[in-house]
Formats: sequence, structure tokens, C-alpha cells
Amino acid sequence: MIKGIQSETSNAVSSMQNGLKQVDHGRELADEAGSSLTGIVTMSQQMVNMIMQIATAANEQSAAAEEISRSIEG
Repeated sequence: MIKGIQSETSNAVSSMQNGLKQVDHGRELADEAGSSLTGIVTMSQQMVNMIMQIATAANEQSAAAEEISRSIEG
């Protein structure tokens, strides 16, 4: 009977250790995913800034083209 209890206890301890390893691995994966998402957000913000700069430049070019057109017509 004691050997049975020792065996069950050993199995329980082994299962808990295995579960702990899996939890640690899951935490590491979650940390990696969080880092990846942070990188994606940063790159997205940089892309938005670049798009805004392009839009501003396009508006300036359009205004300059209109002014040139009025000068030629006028």
C-alpha cells in the first residue's frame, strides 16, 4: 500500500513538473508573440507617417501645378 502511494505521489509530482514546463513554454511563446505584435504596431505607425508625408507632398505638388496652370492661362 505504501509503495502504491509513493508511486501515485511520484506520478503526481512528475505530472506537475511536466505541466510547469508546458506553462513556462507557453509563457515564452506569449512573450514572443507580444514582441512581434509590438514590432508590427511600430512598423504600422511608421507606414502611417510615411503615407501622410506622401499625401502632403502630393497636395503640395497639386497646388503648385494649379498655380503654374493659372500663371500660364493668366
